Amino acid sequence: TYCKQLASETMSNTISEGGKECDMVCAKDTDCQDESVCNGYTYGMFCKSGRTMRYLDISKMCEPYGGSRDCDDGSDEGRQCGIVGDRSDIIRTCYRTAPAGQESIFTTILNSTRCGPLSMTIKSDGYISYSSFCTDYSDQYNCTDPERGLLRCTKNSYFTTVSWVMVCKQFLEDPMCDDAMDTECMQISPTCFLHKHLLCDG
Repeated sequence: TYCKQLASETMSNTISEGGKECDMVCAKDTDCQDESVCNGYTYGMFCKSGRTMRYLDISKMCEPYGGSRDCDDGSDEGRQCGIVGDRSDIIRTCYRTAPAGQESIFTTILNSTRCGPLSMTIKSDGYISYSSFCTDYSDQYNCTDPERGLLRCTKNSYFTTVSWVMVCKQFLEDPMCDDAMDTECMQISPTCFLHKHLLCDG
């Protein structure tokens, strides 16, 4: 169930020995390809690199300051990464998460980077931090795949959906919804928070 997935706190880029496709966990030694095509939607991209077709997860797309061109034609860092709309448009644009020590840049949220898996980092002191394609997690709104956008609410007075992976998340400084509906959760065990509408119950 979703609750079991949420409680485990093992999201994309976390290494698991087995792993199932589209469970928001990158299976070991797969470069996250088990999360590449889910419910008919592609997260990340496939492109030609040398003589082979290569898969790039969302963290390697539209990288700050151009990043490295992983595709022969540069499509992973190309025109698609330009800005569409203005900076108040949280549905289509955001500040891109940048490596430590670098400033974030403003970029477009693509269908292939929207509502993708989160990255989890366990620091030396045991603190767990999460990151998404966008610094403020705005890529987790308006999911193209209806099976990921389980929570409906308003953000900045606009109706949208919120990815199930952001529901009941204790690490957020601000709620995802205007009315904080995403935080209306009950703690049913030391590691599991259940939304009052059972959104994480599958």
